[in-house]
Amino acid sequence: PDTRVDRTVTSKVFKVQVLGEPAVIHVLTGEEDKDQRKSRLPKAYCFTVSTEISTFGGSSIGVHIRPRFILTNKLASGIAYRQEGSKIKHELASGGIEAIHADTLAEKPKLCVKLKDKAVWSGYFHLDKPGGIQIKVGEPGEHEESVMLQVDVRELSFETWTITVSEYQAGFAPYRIENFTSDLLSYYQFKCESAEEMLQPYASAVYTWDEPWMSHKVVIKLPGYGSLGAFPLDKVGATHVVSVPGTSGTRLDYGERHRNW
Repeated sequence: PDTRVDRTVTSKVFKVQVLGEPAVIHVLTGEEDKDQRKSRLPKAYCFTVSTEISTFGGSSIGVHIRPRFILTNKLASGIAYRQEGSKIKHELASGGIEAIHADTLAEKPKLCVKLKDKAVWSGYFHLDKPGGIQIKVGEPGEHEESVMLQVDVRELSFETWTITVSEYQAGFAPYRIENFTSDLLSYYQFKCESAEEMLQPYASAVYTWDEPWMSHKVVIKLPGYGSLGAFPLDKVGATHVVSVPGTSGTRLDYGERHRNW
């Protein structure tokens, strides 16, 4: 049963391997797309079911049912989150923990978040790929810098994933883009044109990916000329020399200094 609604949803019959691999179960609710915005039910509940030797001893086998995805908010403020392909927004208070169920029936679920008092969402990130990533949230057109958050995805056990959102404690961004030319440049992540930002001559900017799951390349543009290319920031030691026509005669050298160490 779901305590948010007066309704019980029953799964189909499924098999569980005794002391074997866990089973990933999606319990469909039967909600139609046209009714989902009004409904308080997700399209499916996601669980992992596994068996273990019981702690009570003897020959008893315990059956463990866990949410597949668990979100924790370690920020001092509340957050909102939504799944890729869905307009349904969920809120999670500071210090809150809750299970994430399926608002869309995606094969590879992804999530984006935002601070409760901000309007701009972060890029999407995978829920089932372990590791730590940095995401940025903020307000477009404001002079204040974007807020950088840390997202840690870990497999707790038996296909149960924990997703923790916290403050980014490193003190500096994973990348820094430096403009050593006398020209105004712009930059954005490959295929993320809407996130384009400007970089003044002889200035620098801290940077992290707008869409962490997409290609880790940054596009550099020279206004009045166009794109100078897409450069992989994770390829240490790579150097690209780009010559452009124009009045400035600038010779642009994109080397490993784009990576902040």
